[in-house]
Amino acid sequence: MLGWIIYSHSYLDDVRIYQEILKKVFAKEFEGIYILHSYNGEKKYGYQKYLEDKLIKLPNSGHIKGCASQINSGVNYFNEHQKRIKYVVVTAADTWLLYPEFIKDIIVDLDYNKQVLAASSWMGNAYELPRGLSTDFFIINMEWNRKSRLFPFDFDEYVVKLKDIHYLNWAVPIVETALQYYYQKYFAETFDGLEAMYQAQNKFRRIIEREPVHNERSLRKENWEHLGLYTTNNPYEKQKTLQKLNYDFGYYSHKLITSQDLSYYNNVGK
Repeated sequence: MLGWIIYSHSYLDDVRIYQEILKKVFAKEFEGIYILHSYNGEKKYGYQKYLEDKLIKLPNSGHIKGCASQINSGVNYFNEHQKRIKYVVVTAADTWLLYPEFIKDIIVDLDYNKQVLAASSWMGNAYELPRGLSTDFFIINMEWNRKSRLFPFDFDEYVVKLKDIHYLNWAVPIVETALQYYYQKYFAETFDGLEAMYQAQNKFRRIIEREPVHNERSLRKENWEHLGLYTTNNPYEKQKTLQKLNYDFGYYSHKLITSQDLSYYNNVGK
């Protein structure tokens, strides 16, 4: 069985359709999918548990800090309550993975190479060292996480410790750089000298197939059709994709596929 964390605030149509896809397409490929939905939307949005196996409702602490809290709470639930599950995929609600084969290939690499974390570099190109690790899509080995305690990490501590570096670089602290910081910190504190760098690099499965996520002008690429990876907020693009794949698996995916007017889509709280 594969664990899957979806975290969301207001992209509720994305959340529901994603759950339909995971339960119909991915579950049979991984002998089941345990979906945890980490949600910090407002009560007035009216979200109720759908197909997820576990719904965690959190207060909204802002876009960046809230994201860290959502991921932390989700991974920690698997830490404590789903110890039979080895790998957990973490995705934002609007980051859709549609091809199970892509996830299978990454997990095969993780197993074969005894790696513990798979993510893309969030900034820069494939020829540079990672600059932040993608938190809208990553895969973590939970057996290793229980040992390393990478998650839950202290985002507030990260902000305080590195605030001067952020100031000097005209930057703000983000969850992607916090993840890289705590990942590398674990190895630096566990191994000596160059061995720490060697271990950190060799235990990391870089999802280079997706890079660059951002180009040299910091513009973000949204879709990688050959991977079945779609991060666009444009519902018409997702509609065309589901129509092409015939991914009509429930009420919400059917509504997206068949609707001509998509002004309703993800339109809570607006």
